[in-house]
Amino acid sequence: MCGIVGFTTPGQDPAAAKQIVQGMADLIRHRGPDGEGCYADGTAALGHRRLSVIDLAGGGQPMLNEDGTLVVVFNGEIYNYKTLRARLQQRGHTFATDSDTEVLLHGYEEWGRDLPCRLRGMFAFAVWDRTRGTLFCARDLFGIKPLCYYKKGETLLFASEIKAFLAHPAFEKRLNEARLPDWLSMEYLPDAETLFTGVYELPPAHTLTWQAGRVTLARYAAPRFRAKRGRSLRAWAREIGDAVAESADAHRIADVEVGCFLSGGVDSSLITCEMARRQPAVQCFSVGYAEEAYSELPAARAAAQALGVPLTETTVTADDFFAANRAIQWYLDEPMPNPAEVPLYFLCKAARQRVKVVLSGEGADELFGGYPLYRQAVWAERWQKMPRAVRRALAALLPGCGLRHRAHCRAGSGPPGPTMSLKQRRSAINI
Repeated sequence: MCGIVGFTTPGQDPAAAKQIVQGMADLIRHRGPDGEGCYADGTAALGHRRLSVIDLAGGGQPMLNEDGTLVVVFNGEIYNYKTLRARLQQRGHTFATDSDTEVLLHGYEEWGRDLPCRLRGMFAFAVWDRTRGTLFCARDLFGIKPLCYYKKGETLLFASEIKAFLAHPAFEKRLNEARLPDWLSMEYLPDAETLFTGVYELPPAHTLTWQAGRVTLARYAAPRFRAKRGRSLRAWAREIGDAVAESADAHRIADVEVGCFLSGGVDSSLITCEMARRQPAVQCFSVGYAEEAYSELPAARAAAQALGVPLTETTVTADDFFAANRAIQWYLDEPMPNPAEVPLYFLCKAARQRVKVVLSGEGADELFGGYPLYRQAVWAERWQKMPRAVRRALAALLPGCGLRHRAHCRAGSGPPGPTMSLKQRRSAINI
């Protein structure tokens, strides 16, 4: 991952702005230990911390176009960047690097605000258009890469992590007390607000445009679910398998070694299997607890042996678990909603000793109902189709179930599964 920061303040001193944006970038240096860069003029300042994955020598940021009218900072990876690059070259664009970052610059020149619709990848980026005096930000379809913003007067701050705002004098650090009951009830906030007053997450599949002190948000994509009937289970399995194989192959695009997280579960084992087809000795990593009854390491070992891949194991003790909480909390910015963050922290530390990039099976549980929590929406739909008299009779026989159902209805939120935010889903990782 990389980290991006920046702000807009009309009439600012460029030298002072550069110093401030440097301080913002320093607070998230853990996101990008391989490089740094800053840009500032009389209106905007942008900063970047880089983890070098594609075009190690030529992909430094902030990156400017040929005449210096556009400046971009970018966190993520664009998996179809080679296709877009070829298309842009056909239209007369000249590239100075082999990075996916430069595709964003020329893509913005060619397609403007329609650029995010053409991207396949995980991304959060900001383009400063000096000619139009416009800051354009975008976040990927599923909100994999984070982007937060804070507005005060004509000043807009943005960053990959909230803590970067602490270095800007316009930022007022205040607890969002009004939303504390929501967080205590659900362990996440289901909308764009955060637990810092005035700090918002740019929603997934959205863009943000700042111009002359005004901020405008727009949605650029809205995925729709269309159920297809009449196909056999074998046909669906084949199509899903092909999609997973193609996706794993696309995610291997990198100029550094790519590894895998392997828990021994279906999702991570499947991804590792696809990786091993093209990269037989793919480095794999797993984490478990010292208490074997709660550890996934035996399953991970069995999967690694069956797939013929090397496995690096990490064991977390009870002392390790609690000692790491303070550091993890600093990285998360907001309260830790799920203890799975702790073993993930140790897993990432171990993987970083050998590789920069890993693939995992994250997201499979949400797509395929891997936990009972995610199946509650199906149960609730069936429950609602039953006549009210029957529901009341059943509720009387099973008072606990009835109370839970009524509580969901009163809250107006429905069962917790489908309303989980993406940031909570990202934290509920089955390693």
